[in-house]
Amino acid sequence: MRLKHFMAPTLSHLLALIRLPPASLLGNGTSMIVIDTISASIDQALPRGMDDMASASKSDASRWLAGRRQAIIADIATRLSRLAAMHDLVVLVTSNTVTRITADTGAVLRPALGGQAWDSAVANRVALFRDWLPSASQSSPSPRYPHAARFAQVVRSDGREVSAVFAQLKVVAFQIEQVSTTPSVRIVPTMTSLD
Repeated sequence: MRLKHFMAPTLSHLLALIRLPPASLLGNGTSMIVIDTISASIDQALPRGMDDMASASKSDASRWLAGRRQAIIADIATRLSRLAAMHDLVVLVTSNTVTRITADTGAVLRPALGGQAWDSAVANRVALFRDWLPSASQSSPSPRYPHAARFAQVVRSDGREVSAVFAQLKVVAFQIEQVSTTPSVRIVPTMTSLD
């Protein structure tokens, strides 16, 4: 396995890399592009809170910045989709989550990036999270799984959101047994569904 690492410390660097990818990025045999924590670059340049404020209380400048944020997210989504289609490769993007508070549901974890253009470009979405399980000293011990387990859950499949009931059935626990600086991460599934 050959890996090439490109550093994009700011949103401007990321946009330049996506808009005019160097030949070495899309060279012979490239099958996957991984962009790690894309929301951090966007949040640093255009903070997330701008698009959540009530429009009546926004100044013209903050409305422009909120619109600019959505336009840049849409541009990134379009260009990544085009790269994947033109070069027959997979684009894997990792992103953070944010907490949204609504009157109906209370606090809910949501993807940090969203909007119509982004959501239409994302074919599949998997949420990775950790949860705290009862320890062996508590009344309901769970010796099969460590105290803090990692879980994966499919929340979007084939361009459509997965229903909440179905998504709860498709939670998979896993543990990372070995991580090294060489490209060999071993992930071992520990169960296929929650009890």
